[in-house]
Amino acid sequence: MARKPEPPKAPPSISESVNDLVDSVRSAAGRAMDNTGRTVTSVGKLSTIPPDTIELIAELPKVMLAMADMIERANNVIDRVERLTAVADPALNTLDAVLPPLVEVTGKLSDVQRGVERGVGKLPGVNQLKKVTGLGGE
Repeated sequence: MARKPEPPKAPPSISESVNDLVDSVRSAAGRAMDNTGRTVTSVGKLSTIPPDTIELIAELPKVMLAMADMIERANNVIDRVERLTAVADPALNTLDAVLPPLVEVTGKLSDVQRGVERGVGKLPGVNQLKKVTGLGGE
């Protein structure tokens, strides 16, 4: 009997991949810090490498750890932005659906207002009242 093929596994999420990367950078930085002490003492005996370069090489593991922390913080910010976007997306879709009819209604109300003004303006005495109150355009 043939076995059913297993469904393909879902690819890891971006945050899981970044967390794995951060963990591997941290472990590499830890190993580098362990090895740097031995390297600096052995390289310090050589006169061809300037001491400033040796100091910079010794600082690289700390820089790698700092970068891993920054990547982790950036990943947290990206996660927050994704959650906010997921929450705001339905509201934005609703606004996209509601705004065109509202614009249409507003246009119709403006037409109605102009029609009412024209109709009221034809009533006897309204033009005189506009002149007296200063509401007329004349």
